[in-house]
Amino acid sequence: MKRCVVVEHIDFEPLAAYRAPIDQAGYAIESVAAAALTGFDWSAPDLLVLMGGPMSVHDGDSCPWMPPEIEGVARRCAADLPTLGICLGGQVMARAMGAEVTASPVREIGFAPLTLTPAGQASALRHFADTSVLHWHGETFAIPPGATHLAASQGCANQAFSRGNLLGLQFHGEIGELAQVEIWLDRGRDYVAGAGVDPDGVRADMARLGAGAVAAGSAAIAEWLTALG
Repeated sequence: MKRCVVVEHIDFEPLAAYRAPIDQAGYAIESVAAAALTGFDWSAPDLLVLMGGPMSVHDGDSCPWMPPEIEGVARRCAADLPTLGICLGGQVMARAMGAEVTASPVREIGFAPLTLTPAGQASALRHFADTSVLHWHGETFAIPPGATHLAASQGCANQAFSRGNLLGLQFHGEIGELAQVEIWLDRGRDYVAGAGVDPDGVRADMARLGAGAVAAGSAAIAEWLTALG
């Protein structure tokens, strides 16, 4: 059976709804904490998924495992081994591929639609057309050299990129349950307040839009997996 390793940067940002399409594609899924990856063979998994987290790719001092992770992901990306990055995970991929990660023009928290580029409309991300998804980030990636820009949002020009078997996403198409967003609202109370976001508005949008977002996300990941080389 094919092996998928999910790197969790923090315990409350799980694979969530993306687990089902990966499982259905025939992968045995293992989850591992980023801080526990000493000696990890980054080329070994058939599929690597890098999840989100509140830290930054620039936090090497407080997260000493971050520089080795970026180095390992760089080798994996250079070899075009199937890799999916979500939010912080997408930023790790972008940095590993030679692109800058900087502060986002705005702190995006809550549901908003994506604007797909022509390439995005022709990709697996087509499932997100006319669909609002959850955003939760204060930093953003530039599009890496040789990669294709797939999506943007009103608050962030770069929401997704691809190159070969690599897919980096800034948004959270995997989150569609109120219980999950309640954890984020609780753990990130000051972060949300600092962005001027009304938590009750996020809750209401999750109840109204969450199911559609994860349906689109599951379809997109399933299609992306079938196209891997």
